[in-house]
Amino acid sequence: MGVQQLFNPAEVSEVWREGVDSNLISPSNQTEREQLTKIKPDSVNKYWSWEGFWHYITKTNDNLAYEKYVLIGAKYQDKYPRFLDILGNNNIAVDFWTTIHGIHLKNYLIDYKKLDLTKISKLNFEQVASYWKEYTSYIIAQRIPPDPNPADFVDISGNFPAIKMNEIDVNKIRSLVLAYAQNYINQKASEAKLGIDYYVVTKEGIDISSNVDALKPLLDNLTEPKYLDIIIKTKQFSSILIGESNGSIKNSRNYDPEKVKDLSKIKFNNQKFNFAVFSIEEMKNWIIKYINLGLKKSGYTDLVFNKDYGISINDIPPTDENHNNVLGYFNDEIFSDFLNNLERSKKITIVVYANDASDLSEGKTEFVLENYINGDKPDPDPTNSTNPVDSIEPNPNPTNPTNPEIPTWGDKKYLRWLLPVIIIPIIGIIIEIIWFYFRFKKRIR
Repeated sequence: MGVQQLFNPAEVSEVWREGVDSNLISPSNQTEREQLTKIKPDSVNKYWSWEGFWHYITKTNDNLAYEKYVLIGAKYQDKYPRFLDILGNNNIAVDFWTTIHGIHLKNYLIDYKKLDLTKISKLNFEQVASYWKEYTSYIIAQRIPPDPNPADFVDISGNFPAIKMNEIDVNKIRSLVLAYAQNYINQKASEAKLGIDYYVVTKEGIDISSNVDALKPLLDNLTEPKYLDIIIKTKQFSSILIGESNGSIKNSRNYDPEKVKDLSKIKFNNQKFNFAVFSIEEMKNWIIKYINLGLKKSGYTDLVFNKDYGISINDIPPTDENHNNVLGYFNDEIFSDFLNNLERSKKITIVVYANDASDLSEGKTEFVLENYINGDKPDPDPTNSTNPVDSIEPNPNPTNPTNPEIPTWGDKKYLRWLLPVIIIPIIGIIIEIIWFYFRFKKRIR
């Protein structure tokens, strides 16, 4: 797959290509495709390439060599539109800063021109175009190093599970949603701030921070749950975040915060084995059993797979018209690639998420599996009592399941209550001793 490039055969003598990593260097564990290779054109002098990150060396007939780095593949196409197509439209020029072009230029202006975000936001069309020409000319002349992955930006792109509640006041709904968004973003970038780096909008683009009326459709939930699609969007001039996250709010009369099972409270352990010995079906079954073991240890045995919760790879799948998360992010193609570790180790992120339509579960949790060629071979059954796999991290302060209200000595809340009981009488005794001392001293005089 990939991109075709047409060179003039009268000027170009040969073209070489090698795979590189994000640091613009050849990876130590290159595949056969990634090795430095002289490539040949087809019958009409077009050069084709697989998707990936490549270093091209084009040698001309006058003994000069031209080098360039190229990102090829479907996941890059939407991020690299033609610069003038975006910047040339004054109505959407502000969206330029959310593209990869804008992120590159924003980094350049901050690092080399020492402009802060306030100054960048005030640049007009002509100034931005001028800075862009300067930036690209410096890259071509190698006066500044190329930066294929702009530093210090956290990509929040993806889906989040429905924010579930049972509320009758739109202000309370807004508070819960913004608190969720803050926690969700701060797990990715702790320094990001609402209103400066990101904001929450409906699918129509209404900012719920300034327009609480946008949440009113959630109130009519007497007969059925009400849903509202929302987006956590990056602010154009954020120096921390890029991308956007999609999800929804669910207001249901059947939601009980005291009974719902929060999957985010389960902390699964990452696992590293030589999974290449498994077939695709054996790999899927191993993951399902491993997750069931963690749910059982957490007391979540009443949750039903593909009804109350789902399992996917790398992201939460979208929902259908009934607000059930669709299946398909747990497919054979992904596992086929993961199980082949002959060239290098492979990693996948397993996501355990609450089904949006369920009132019994909420949140999500995730863990990483690594297929390591020199790792131990896993037991086909992770629940095997003779060779168990530790599925979840132990709770440092477990509660007593028969009487969870009774505190333990290791409970900080209990210590906070106990300390005043000890300290206050001691302070009283000290004050009384001081009072008697000065009174006695006065009598002697």
